Amino acid sequence: MKKRSEASNHDRQSVAQSQQQDGNSLPDTSPPKKLSVNDDTSLSTSNEKLGNAVSDRSSTTTTASAENEVVPDYCTGNEEEDKRLKKLHHAAKEFYTVQESFLKYLKDMGEVYPEYVTEFGKRLGKDLLIRQGSQLHIVRELQILFEQLIGFHRLLLEEFSSRLDNW
Repeated sequence: MKKRSEASNHDRQSVAQSQQQDGNSLPDTSPPKKLSVNDDTSLSTSNEKLGNAVSDRSSTTTTASAENEVVPDYCTGNEEEDKRLKKLHHAAKEFYTVQESFLKYLKDMGEVYPEYVTEFGKRLGKDLLIRQGSQLHIVRELQILFEQLIGFHRLLLEEFSSRLDNW
């Protein structure tokens, strides 16, 4: 097995050889141009889009959405108790959003992925999830387990949601 550095050196050599065969000179080794303000903002915009696409279900998304949440003001007469209750409310809301995201992940793994593999197999003209001897395909076995987890976490989310609404 090649080491990563050997493989990347091999790739660089292949690119250089193909450029020489094409009649192109070696790759441009001049220093990179400085970015203007306009270039810089377009880069940050594309990075933001990439970040949003990558972290759709991350806790950074939940933090941003939590800023828009209305947290009740507690007036127990004790300032420390009010702070504690407010923190508790934020923690409960964060738990709810994490649970919601986790349920989406479970659905992706337990429902969407097996469906995707089945459809991909149809395009290939094969049954990719065929039984292996007397056992179900591992994806089907996992699908059964995920269905149980999805049911449990759906109930947990519904129960927690009703309690959070009545807070």
